[in-house]
Amino acid sequence: MKYAFFDINIKRGWFSIALFGALAALVLLICYALSRQTTSPLVSVTQGFADLFEGFVSTTSPQCPKAVVDVYGNQVVPPYKFYTDAKGESLCCAGTVNPLTHTCTIPDSKLTGAYTSRPKMILGWHTRIDYDTMPASAKPLIDRFKQNKDVASAQALCSALPNCTAVAHWADHYSNTRNDAIFYNSPTSSPIQNNFNGGSFTLYVRPSPLEGQGMCAFRPGVPDPRPGKKNNTLPLCTSVADNAVAFSGANVCPPSLPKYGASTTQQSCCKTATNIDGTDCITTDLQNGSFCRVNAKNGEPDCTAMRSYEKAVCPPSLQKISYQLGSAESKAYPAANGLRAPLCFGIQGSCFPDETVLDLQSKNVFTREPNPNNTSKRWKYACGGYTQLMKGDPANVQMTYVTPA
Repeated sequence: MKYAFFDINIKRGWFSIALFGALAALVLLICYALSRQTTSPLVSVTQGFADLFEGFVSTTSPQCPKAVVDVYGNQVVPPYKFYTDAKGESLCCAGTVNPLTHTCTIPDSKLTGAYTSRPKMILGWHTRIDYDTMPASAKPLIDRFKQNKDVASAQALCSALPNCTAVAHWADHYSNTRNDAIFYNSPTSSPIQNNFNGGSFTLYVRPSPLEGQGMCAFRPGVPDPRPGKKNNTLPLCTSVADNAVAFSGANVCPPSLPKYGASTTQQSCCKTATNIDGTDCITTDLQNGSFCRVNAKNGEPDCTAMRSYEKAVCPPSLQKISYQLGSAESKAYPAANGLRAPLCFGIQGSCFPDETVLDLQSKNVFTREPNPNNTSKRWKYACGGYTQLMKGDPANVQMTYVTPA
């Protein structure tokens, strides 16, 4: 009996040790998981206390909306910074946080974001805004622009006009005109490659106002603390971040890879989802090749090429294929080397979709061929010209594939 009791105690001891070991391992595993999740409550509380003891110094937080960069590398929306205001409310600010007053200040230049630019591009002449149709309230800015026709004054004038959506500015044009601009009222017309001799145009597209005027909160119904906005409530930061991601995905990603992620060094489109930080695709998508990169390098899938292919529309009699521009194109246009583009192919002939031609012209390819937006002169190898030929109308259709330099 003595030995049986002793044996039971030994078993209980080993069971206690095993249970304690299992609990310790579980605690370590939970701590490790929390340390890896930058958006966990533990990390958020720790960050909050750090800000509190450091005088409300603003820090970049994973929960705050990140910067939005368009396909051309222009920052459309600045990054938001986490801070706590004087009442203890957690907020995000797209401007500067004062650590003494705990207030957010956003310059007017950031409230509307930055103009995005496309070199060597203009819009259709029919969408221009003439000086004589501009409102009287714009006269001071018109006078300023006429005195100093630089990019800054052109953008300032466009920003002051409710119907101005873009401005094309040139530093030098022909021999008798220097520094001027064309103002436009249509954001939907496709940019056109400009081929004016001596011209050096850059198209500047006016940005949309920042959602919530550059501030957001983590719970609904938080009043806007800024003077003059007491009756307004701040949008939720999750909504602002989601809308920014949706905007980028719609403008950058191919339809088959709709999930957009961005870091400071690259932009990506994913099939399934992004990682928890929103900086890249999840591991499964990367392993399966279900992703692409904007401005791809080292042979990675190119989002621009994929988007162009997926959105291209061919005439009913032709099938869409992916075509790599060859020696004939590269010899005439060095920028064509290595480019792939959607091509509509069939027994009777082939053509590039009109939007593809516009995209290639923006990349300095086929710039000597007729622009698809110019309906008075067609190109046989753009689908608009091809369709006209198939209807039996060869008038004003250029038949040459590559115009000699």
